[in-house]
Amino acid sequence: MDELDALLICTPPGSHLDAIVFGLEAGLAVICEKPLVPTVRELDALEAACAAAPGLLYPSHNYLSAPSVQSLLRIVSERRSSEGPLSGHLRTQRVGHARGVPEWSPDWRRDRATSGGGIIQDHGPHSFYLASAFVGRRPNRVRCDLRRPGDGPFRDTEDYAFIHLSYHDGSRFTIELDWNASVRQTSYLLYGDWGHARVIDDQMDWSVGGSGGSRRIVSNFDDPSHSEWFESVWRGFLDPARVDERFELLDEALWTVKIVAGCYRSATEAGAWVHLGDDPAVRLAAPPTPARPAI
Repeated sequence: MDELDALLICTPPGSHLDAIVFGLEAGLAVICEKPLVPTVRELDALEAACAAAPGLLYPSHNYLSAPSVQSLLRIVSERRSSEGPLSGHLRTQRVGHARGVPEWSPDWRRDRATSGGGIIQDHGPHSFYLASAFVGRRPNRVRCDLRRPGDGPFRDTEDYAFIHLSYHDGSRFTIELDWNASVRQTSYLLYGDWGHARVIDDQMDWSVGGSGGSRRIVSNFDDPSHSEWFESVWRGFLDPARVDERFELLDEALWTVKIVAGCYRSATEAGAWVHLGDDPAVRLAAPPTPARPAI
């Protein structure tokens, strides 16, 4: 491994754990796509590897780098806690699941053994970590209603989900995920006693403290690769001064796996609320700084 500094994992979720453990034990910096692992059963092994191995794990939470999301984060960060809890609705509409390369299982996102599920595994993690970033803490409860096709090759994976997240401070978010939409659209609405802010694709409007406005923020939600967002991800990964942010992201990624599991459990219990545990997730002790890579 002397010739390697980092391992970038872009494979489907079902193969993440083995690749992460391999990279960490080799002392590499590991960047992994969402979700880190598809089930909570794999979390214990993942946490043990993070705590014991010399490498570093960095989740690729690229939606946090979208320009419109950065604008929303600035607005909600200025609201005072005395202004009450935050509410929001995050909606992701797609005309179908993204297909992979024709050379290898192009519909792997609809293969439960490979992906771990359907749209909740694919688009859910982005919405979950965004909601927690807006609120500034992790949810403690989740409930979920989902829908799967009645027949056909994809009937064992969900293509629609409506999810509720509840937070200790009274904040609440609803999340709608749809692979059967007539148009591709991404929309985020945040509101509370302080006002509101809304993004629909590249258009943003807001009203805060009696004043507001509207402007176009090109965020390229229609680009499935989201290639322009990754420069910020790499800067966060490479900057040693942002080590605290790295472990915060890792905690958030681990909690996201718990939310995904809570969604599926809630759906099997007729949409009942599922308790996720205390906030925040147990923080991992920072592993020893590896001699390689020099980042």
